[in-house]
Amino acid sequence: LFQSKLNIADSVIVTAVVNAATSNNLLKMIYATVLCDSSIRRLLFVGFSILIVTGLVISFGFLS
Repeated sequence: LFQSKLNIADSVIVTAVVNAATSNNLLKMIYATVLCDSSIRRLLFVGFSILIVTGLVISFGFLS
């Protein structure tokens, strides 16, 4: 996307990058929740949920 000679709108590129980061955060949240101690699962869930929701809001903001 970054080095392509195609005429792609900047908003589409930003949306693709934000979606990739959001999906990576979702996967990291799953790994962390499975592998962590049960005492910090709630904090991990809250923190990663904020990141994921923010990424989704930004993605939908660029699409509209």
